[in-house]
Amino acid sequence: MASSKAQGFVVWALDERRFALPVPSVERVLPAAAISPLPGAPRLVSGCLTLRGRAVPVLDLRQALSLPPKETMLDDHLMLVRTAQQRVAFFVDAVQGVADRLDDARLLTDALDALLSLSEQAQLDLALALPQAA
Repeated sequence: MASSKAQGFVVWALDERRFALPVPSVERVLPAAAISPLPGAPRLVSGCLTLRGRAVPVLDLRQALSLPPKETMLDDHLMLVRTAQQRVAFFVDAVQGVADRLDDARLLTDALDALLSLSEQAQLDLALALPQAA
């Protein structure tokens, strides 16, 4: 398997900060969309998005990174990514493209997997299993 360095990094912005994930972790970038509430989900889960009949949790990355809350704008994007546990989405202010190397962007490879504790992951799994999540 090729290394993520050889495949590049998707770089995006939240406020004035730049972040990145290896290209293989990013499934796609979608235009901002309304999300549905997900009752019983952990506090870092804003709601869910239904893609091809499956509920995808939307994480509040701003809260996780201690950034101030922000209203979703029409030019924001949803980034759909694959973590070790599951597929998740989160809002980003702007996608800046793919880079071969990182200058000032913070790499979040393992950070996404660590956002939810084991008990929060179990709580999310239960919330996603409920009928209103699909």
